[in-house]
Amino acid sequence: MRLGNLFTLFLVVGGAYLSVKVLPSFMANYEFQNAIEQEARLSIYTGADIDDIRTRVMDKAKTLSLPISDDDVEIERSPSSVHIVVNYDVPIQVPVRPFSLHFSANYLESHY
Repeated sequence: MRLGNLFTLFLVVGGAYLSVKVLPSFMANYEFQNAIEQEARLSIYTGADIDDIRTRVMDKAKTLSLPISDDDVEIERSPSSVHIVVNYDVPIQVPVRPFSLHFSANYLESHY
């Protein structure tokens, strides 16, 4: 086997391994972002208070196994808007060098 082919095989296998480790975090963040948008839309019309919103956001984070604490969730509520911001890091364990992915789920719903 030529050295170039071996290097190419190494890159393909390494890329596949890294994809398996990283993609679930991106998919969970995508689902979490959708849940935050839905929660903000629902909350503005139901009149839910900040504690109710925070509880539902944290429940969704737990369902998705996201490493989010109450301190990571910021909610601003007014009579005409709901703004939800969640910043969090997901640690990725790989043999060579572990790293973290930073995500920011953010949505503002308002009506006038």
